[in-house]
Amino acid sequence: MNPHHSILLVIPSLAAGGAERAISELAAEFARRGWTVTLATVADDPLTPDFYPLSPAVERVRLRQSPAARHPIARLAANRQRVQALRACVRARRPDLMLSFLDSTNVLALLATLGSSTPVVVCERTDPSMNTRLPRPWRLARRLLYRRAAAVVAQTDAAARWLARHCGCAPVVIPNALRTLPQPSGARESLVLAVGRLSDEKGFDVLLRAFADVTPTRLAWSLAIVGDGALRADLQAQAEALGIAGRVQWPGRQVDIEHWYARAGIVAQPSRFEGFPNVLLEAMGMGAAVVSSDCRSGPSDLITSGTDGLLVPVDDADALAAALAALMDDAALRDRLGHAASAVRVRYAAAKVWDRWEQLARQAIGRDPVAGAHRAPILP
Repeated sequence: MNPHHSILLVIPSLAAGGAERAISELAAEFARRGWTVTLATVADDPLTPDFYPLSPAVERVRLRQSPAARHPIARLAANRQRVQALRACVRARRPDLMLSFLDSTNVLALLATLGSSTPVVVCERTDPSMNTRLPRPWRLARRLLYRRAAAVVAQTDAAARWLARHCGCAPVVIPNALRTLPQPSGARESLVLAVGRLSDEKGFDVLLRAFADVTPTRLAWSLAIVGDGALRADLQAQAEALGIAGRVQWPGRQVDIEHWYARAGIVAQPSRFEGFPNVLLEAMGMGAAVVSSDCRSGPSDLITSGTDGLLVPVDDADALAAALAALMDDAALRDRLGHAASAVRVRYAAAKVWDRWEQLARQAIGRDPVAGAHRAPILP
């Protein structure tokens, strides 16, 4: 008898983003381990291609979509349709487990399985204490529904503590897996690299101010901000106003981001809040010298400041400028921090993290009942 099970993974879309890439990789890994895997999206444009390729062993489903709506009643109707479509998907495929990523989708998944025997594992992908964009009705629904999930997954200790306090659940902490990366080769450039969505929480406005402050006497250095988003024009205008537009590159989204990590002399992440920062994890895995804001959730899980990277206060352009200057002026410091940072290849090895996901999935299904399964060990 086949010892494996079926799993339905759910996320709004497979657009560019850390959660989207993580669920794509997780789907492929479950399939590689013999599970029957379906990945469904509940809020994407059916005409927009997926940014991340899926394993051919994964069934891809786009659930029926409603046009974007602004009126509250129209939005309520659209979400009701999403719940119905998701419920129909569960009935058609009868998965042993549903695994949902991202807060509002988690709520939809739990609503869609009310009255069903299908266990649901929900995963938060950012720091819920800092996510003010989630409307109040969704926050209330999360508080009421998370306690009926088979498991709630957070990426950091801080996020888990918040969820336990505000949602009455006992979260499991599973960090992102570090995907297979090439070994860096060749000389690093006098390049400061930042990667992420061009939105307020990423703090690229702070990085631009810091870079403008330190580079008049360090003309060999340039800055590349890889990614796209709503603030692109505003950030480009800021660079122009600061007099550094000619030294800042805007390459947009890049699939082969590891090659940028290999080139960069410094990787900077000035985020105001994070979930679990893939950018830092991968940059460290590529042996880059990293500097990050010490936002509430994420960076301090990865970085011991002064040992394998540098941490600076959030929204502090002066502190970030001082850290950049120290790294720009000291190649030995960059080499030392980058060498120590590469230890994340062992700490966050993909096989170790995937094993934990499969263990949790089996616990949630009930195949391997474990006392205190909701209080599973924290990794790494």
